[in-house]
Amino acid sequence: MLNFAFIVTFILSVSMAALGILLSENVRKKNRGYRIFTILMYQQILMYVFAFYAIWGQLLIKWIISDELENPELTGKILYYLFVCAIPFLLFSWWFHLDISFRPKKLSGKIIIQSLSFLLAIAIGAGYLFMLPDTTLPIDRLIQSISIGNLTILATSGIFLFFNTAKDNSFSKRLISSLCLLFFGIVIAAGVKYYPENQWLAMFSILIVFTSAAFLPFIFNYVLKPEIKHSDDNAISFISFCEKFGISKREAEIIEQVCAGLTNQEIADKLFITLQTVKDHVSRIYLKTSVRNRTELANLVRENQ
Repeated sequence: MLNFAFIVTFILSVSMAALGILLSENVRKKNRGYRIFTILMYQQILMYVFAFYAIWGQLLIKWIISDELENPELTGKILYYLFVCAIPFLLFSWWFHLDISFRPKKLSGKIIIQSLSFLLAIAIGAGYLFMLPDTTLPIDRLIQSISIGNLTILATSGIFLFFNTAKDNSFSKRLISSLCLLFFGIVIAAGVKYYPENQWLAMFSILIVFTSAAFLPFIFNYVLKPEIKHSDDNAISFISFCEKFGISKREAEIIEQVCAGLTNQEIADKLFITLQTVKDHVSRIYLKTSVRNRTELANLVRENQ
């Protein structure tokens, strides 16, 4: 019965991972040209790589080799070092999680606050590691400390999202989103703490890990609306950018479409001009701005806003 439940949990984990990736791709397509949603995709991939490698990889190894190896200490070392190898994926995922949660709220000193929040999560996790008794297995101590760091990341991200006061983001939506992140973190930490004694709780915690990973793309699709529209200041900056490089009105329209991620054919269809005309304009824009491709052009525009 327990083995069957683990199989069902694995299938649900795969389904949740697929859902998270699809939601990320959906919100990225709806808001083409905005870097925040590319970062969201990176965060999803890194988190799922860690989750499958560190969680299901551990369980699979236990089922396969634990009975073959007569030395439990050797098995523990193998599991420990495999888990350690997966930690970089989690750390990058944490950084992107904070970046995505903070980005909708335009505050000065963003990188400083984000960096301090990231270091705080690592410090709290490391501090908890040293507080655990020496009788606890090394792998269990490491997993518990990681779960506490993850709780800190989710709680901090929830605070950032709560202050996302973009249009249509009501107080109740922001509060519920923040509380859900906090709930995910607490359940994961509790499951990690007590999973050796309660494997049903462990399975529930695994599902929460995959659910929490899919939560950000879900709320950006259906709950919270990030502030991604250009402000009046940005519009003024774009005008200054065009004046600086001698960009014509038609070329400015094409630059806006390029930055939105449209292809030459899509730009031609939208502006009711020929494909060759678009190519000619794009070539002249490259010469005027001294860039070599669309990515460099988009980066140049963002740097001047």
